Amino acid sequence: IPFESEWAVMKREYGSKGYSVTHHPLSILRHWLEERSRSLRRQRFVPYYNSQEVNEPKVQTRDKLRVAGLLSTTQRPPTAKGFCFLTLEDEFGFMNIVVPPDVYQKERLTIYSRALIEVQGSVEKSGEVVNIRAQRILPLTGWNRDQSLAHSPT
Repeated sequence: IPFESEWAVMKREYGSKGYSVTHHPLSILRHWLEERSRSLRRQRFVPYYNSQEVNEPKVQTRDKLRVAGLLSTTQRPPTAKGFCFLTLEDEFGFMNIVVPPDVYQKERLTIYSRALIEVQGSVEKSGEVVNIRAQRILPLTGWNRDQSLAHSPT
């Protein structure tokens, strides 16, 4: 019997149960995201933050950041003046994403067609509540499913 990668196990569990008890997609992709962050830092671009880092005191309102995660909820209430609200999750927790109307119009296809996304934006803190105001929403791509999962997703 051939070896079943972590990604294959996770896909099988999501396919049969709708969830995975043992694997979160971002835990499998974390090594790739960390490598990508190192590369982004070398190029003087904003690196990826996880949900724990977003909530740390060192991250302040208006700080630029980039997050990646599994899109778990999308809300666009008619009373919100065109704003859309996303809940993004990684293996550590949840992140609140606020999508302004102009960004929503540009990125709505990605929002409704992709499960794994990248959000680029800025932090908005109000007391204990931390939101990320989206400026760009992209499909999370670039990792190779054919690589060994010792350090990369398949």
